[in-house]
Amino acid sequence: MPRIPSGHRHDSNTEDSFLGLTGGLLILLVTSSVLFLGALCKYLRKLCRKLKGKELWKRGSKKRQSKRGEKSKRSSSIRRSSSRASRTKEGLIVSPEFSIPSSRSTVTQQPAPDLSQGRTGRSNEEKRLSIMSLYLNEEMGELNPELYDHTEREVRIGKDKNLGQLNLNIRYNDKNRNLSVTLVSGKDFPPRDYSGSIDTCVTVCVLPHRERRKQSAIHRRSMSPPYNENFVFNIQVGEDAHSHSLLLVTYFYDNLSNSHVLGESQVPLIYCDFSGATNIWCYLEESSDSDTSIVGALQSFANAECGELLLSLCYVTKDQTLTVAIMKGMNLTEGLLSCVEKVYTKATLHHDGQKLLKRKTGLQEVGETYTVFNEALLFRVPEDKLPFCTLKISVNYYNVVGKSATVGEVIFSVESTGLEEAHWDTVTSKHDRAVSMWHTLRGFKFIETLKDDRQPLSPN
Repeated sequence: MPRIPSGHRHDSNTEDSFLGLTGGLLILLVTSSVLFLGALCKYLRKLCRKLKGKELWKRGSKKRQSKRGEKSKRSSSIRRSSSRASRTKEGLIVSPEFSIPSSRSTVTQQPAPDLSQGRTGRSNEEKRLSIMSLYLNEEMGELNPELYDHTEREVRIGKDKNLGQLNLNIRYNDKNRNLSVTLVSGKDFPPRDYSGSIDTCVTVCVLPHRERRKQSAIHRRSMSPPYNENFVFNIQVGEDAHSHSLLLVTYFYDNLSNSHVLGESQVPLIYCDFSGATNIWCYLEESSDSDTSIVGALQSFANAECGELLLSLCYVTKDQTLTVAIMKGMNLTEGLLSCVEKVYTKATLHHDGQKLLKRKTGLQEVGETYTVFNEALLFRVPEDKLPFCTLKISVNYYNVVGKSATVGEVIFSVESTGLEEAHWDTVTSKHDRAVSMWHTLRGFKFIETLKDDRQPLSPN
């Protein structure tokens, strides 16, 4: 085979290497140019953004300047005809005027107040006194404190029977339904020992719940003891605080430390004004449980407590009617001779000793604690005769064999005392207003309570 000369082989290798070198340079040149153009475009883009922002800022500043110019033109269009107020020959002050060229109208400016008006005198003290004389007049006189209402109301209850009296302060919180009774002091207690003094304590309870009683401390050898004790009682929900009353029993101790009843007092809460404090002075009366003599024992037996009765009385002026609402009784079984299942209530109205009207409720079952009636009895009575009438309300139990017997009764009249007097006076004086109160039934009580229940609590 023919051989290729060596010179030609060398030339072909050099051509291949040259071509490879030029291709690499060309690729390098293209990539560098692409990168340069990209960087240039990015720079130009940023520059354009900066220039655009400056133009927008300039346009905004021009708009602000144009607005300011318009405001200044508007303010300059209003011209004041005279900058100062002028005075006429008569001494009157003429107010300056402002003219508006666009509307061709004038607006009057109010003059500044002259603070020197009403002041006479040379010195500042004389000017001050002349100003004070405009507001104060010597004819006004002094203030009378009696013309203003006091926050504390004072009430006196009962009659003086030489047994002393108690001072109370009563408040009521409607939110918590707490009745606060502050036993302030006693006054003018009669002596009960050889030294001419007396040892006393007081028990307080809210009727008809006699079991919730509280006792004060024993104050020895003092006929006007300062108790200064506070007792708080809770009124149940649904009950009116004015319908209750306070029972205060004062005890004294003999030489052998045996307790005896000095006297008691019942305070109807209907006298209290619960918007503030009520200061009450109540006289002590002889207790119904006193049995110091045969006559007293018979009276206490005939007028024994036979339970409680909640009554609501209201006189309507328009209809000339007296409404007697028998609401409910409490502890009626204590005055019964035998086990009775049903009772009823009877109301009788008398005038000048004559029976006018009589009303009865239906038979109701006797409960262990409460006996609910919830019945209203109506009586037509002229307004002028009402204060002189006598209302008698009795609780009776029906006897199938013979006549019905009375458990206990409550009497309202002009001669009534205690709670009955307060309730009847309120009904006859304040018409068209329903007043409810708890009352104690008086009658023959065959089931007596234990002696310990009537004694004061043992002091700690």
